[in-house]
Amino acid sequence: MTTSQFESRHSRMFLRVIAGLIVTVLSLTAFAPAVRAQSQIGLLFPTGLPIRQNSGPSFMMGGSANGVSDDYNCMLRNPANLGFIDKAVFSSLYTFDFTRISQTGGHTNFIEGYPQQISIGLALGIIGAVGLSYNVENNPSSKFQPAQQSALYDNSIVTYQPGLAVSGATTVWQVGWGRELPKLKLKMGLAYERVYFSSSQSIVRTITDVSSTTESRDSTYVGLRTNGLRAGLMLPIGNFKMGLSGEYFFADNLRKDNAIYSTSSDTVSSRGGLVPVPLDQKKSSASMRLPPSLAAGLSYSINKEWLTAADLSMTLWDMYYSHEVLADARKSAALSVSAGAQYVPAPAVMAPKYWETIHYGAGFRYAELPADQSSEFAFSLGTGLPIGKNRGLLTLGAEAGRRTTGQYSGYSENFLRFAIGINGSRRWNKSSMGIY
Repeated sequence: MTTSQFESRHSRMFLRVIAGLIVTVLSLTAFAPAVRAQSQIGLLFPTGLPIRQNSGPSFMMGGSANGVSDDYNCMLRNPANLGFIDKAVFSSLYTFDFTRISQTGGHTNFIEGYPQQISIGLALGIIGAVGLSYNVENNPSSKFQPAQQSALYDNSIVTYQPGLAVSGATTVWQVGWGRELPKLKLKMGLAYERVYFSSSQSIVRTITDVSSTTESRDSTYVGLRTNGLRAGLMLPIGNFKMGLSGEYFFADNLRKDNAIYSTSSDTVSSRGGLVPVPLDQKKSSASMRLPPSLAAGLSYSINKEWLTAADLSMTLWDMYYSHEVLADARKSAALSVSAGAQYVPAPAVMAPKYWETIHYGAGFRYAELPADQSSEFAFSLGTGLPIGKNRGLLTLGAEAGRRTTGQYSGYSENFLRFAIGINGSRRWNKSSMGIY
């Protein structure tokens, strides 16, 4: 096989992997709205449950990546990681959440699937590297409907059924740049963020008697568009790497729309459906600022086979405000810690067997949540399956954990999360051997 045939064959392989990834992500994204994760604890938080920014490799290690140099982390945990990238890199992660809510002996199960992040990194030689990413950072989705309540009124049975449904997300677009400072051997990175937060909440009250059904709906929409900045440093010292990163958001206007509707089976449209009757509508706005955060990480390469890492981070909720439009947050910083390890059986062998190139990872994390007396912990396991020769990595990971709060007596949420990551890389410049 000639060099040109070798290049053409592997180029087609790489393009097929990327095309398959795009089709997979679009298909799963189309399926995602059909299912919703549930968390009553998330109702206590201003913007819903926090979602950690992860690539497949960092997910396997419990989310520890602030001090880890890995192409597929792009700039998710630390924008300084862009300073290590010397080729074109693509990273994505799709997650499925299974949640079991337990309270006073009762259990309810829920499921949700959604694309968590898509990231691209591109090396530009002496200029450094640039990155672009889309990721989901918060999920306020919840649904609550207690058992029906009945009452006797005028010798008739009247059924009253309240309900609450919340949906939305915090999504972030990032564009970043990173490079190495050669004299200091220091990697640095900067990123601009465009943040979109939205939450739609509906409180539904249904009253049914022998002659009619009346439904009132109190619908509230809140939305925020704001800007943020991220910065990071990473310093290699022998087999160690130390990383620091921070994130800051600017204040902006939070929009709030509230409307109350009522429908009744006595009022029927020409098509036979219930006609919503607006009883009250209000619009308002208030200044809001999302909380800044700081993180530090450390990794240690024991040898070519083993990598260990640990992170410590804090979200400064005492600097958050929404002027009481959203739920209050804790009055102090929320701390989180994570640690993990990665093992590759034979990373330096000239012609290894396929199983010797597989990545294995495990990790643990503990995080305080945005409301007082609320926290979660989780254990993770995963594997990374190489695609071609240094062309990409298919990661499969699982995380099991528990979420609790002291604000609900006897309440807990057990969750199981599966993550599928498809990652690709390509060195566009030729090596000294004339092979990509």
